[in-house]
Amino acid sequence: MSEEFTPITIESQEQFDAMVKDRLSRQNEKHSKELAEKLGEAKSGFESQMTELQTKLDEAEKKLSGYDSIISEKDKTIKKYELASVKSQIAREEGLSFEAVEFLQGEDEESIRKSAEALKSLVKVAPAPMATNEPRGQNTESGAYREMLKNL
Repeated sequence: MSEEFTPITIESQEQFDAMVKDRLSRQNEKHSKELAEKLGEAKSGFESQMTELQTKLDEAEKKLSGYDSIISEKDKTIKKYELASVKSQIAREEGLSFEAVEFLQGEDEESIRKSAEALKSLVKVAPAPMATNEPRGQNTESGAYREMLKNL
């Protein structure tokens, strides 16, 4: 069992490279395989995360597109009510009746006001009569009925 140690004598870089080349190639292959396995695992993990996130993104986009249509409908309704309010206010300021509001035209206050002034000039608003023009006597048939109703 006694073997003697023989020192390695290296005379050139090429000789050293040849001795170490085999060991380095095995080590490189081992590390390459390990890195490939880790890279494959990471890749599959990232791909599964990406598909999961993509499905969540698609669901969120569908949900938001529904909200966009709801918001546009609500905006239209709000604008309709605001326009009706402006028309009512202008009709009241111009002395028009509540029924005249539906005849006012326009999309902004200025055009509605012009429409109200034009309608007011077309329709002369006469004050309501203070009393009836019928005679108060009982010699008419309607006067007799009126007198009878008062007594009831």
